[in-house]
Amino acid sequence: MQEYSEELYRLTSALNDRFGDGDSLNLAVLLSRGCCGESVAYEDIDIAPESRDDIILLAYEEKLLLPLKSLGGSAWGDRVLTLCEGERYYLPRVVRSAVQTAKETGEWSFACAAEECLKESAVIDEREVSLLLNALQIAAPGGKFDVGEIREARTILNIKLDMHDTIDLLVRCGLISPCTQRSLYAGLAQYEVHPCLYWDSRHVS
Repeated sequence: MQEYSEELYRLTSALNDRFGDGDSLNLAVLLSRGCCGESVAYEDIDIAPESRDDIILLAYEEKLLLPLKSLGGSAWGDRVLTLCEGERYYLPRVVRSAVQTAKETGEWSFACAAEECLKESAVIDEREVSLLLNALQIAAPGGKFDVGEIREARTILNIKLDMHDTIDLLVRCGLISPCTQRSLYAGLAQYEVHPCLYWDSRHVS
């Protein structure tokens, strides 16, 4: 129990730079619980009832926690957030990595978590993917970009990554997500970058 308490304290400290003391502690409890399995049930989140819904909503807005329930697609925007017993939520892979590291070190480094996730690919050069993701962050300060901007970034960086394989890897890691409605409206595939990558000025490198 003591070991877990120390981990929770370190995670809370890591989140304090972004959130207030109360939210940091509750968010740490939520994220720790989410790391215990593939998903977590609403009723198993050990947060006071008067605060639980607000913390889940906060985590959802930051894309730290996503509902399992979907309208049929894998995009973040397809996920249906419901706050009641029986609902389940999960942590994207990159968030899980960032949480585990913060529990060990007391530091929140989403960029390092992104790098670790990208290293899992044995067929794509993670260094080039990191450079591309960094370029997209700079080119899209609002977090949204389209396929044309990916092609332009590849050309500027002079990298030969397969675009489809790269997008698939970034989506699987939870670093980007398709924007279903925006893509349908614009007629061009569009994506959004995980908001945690904008928490500070340091991009993936």
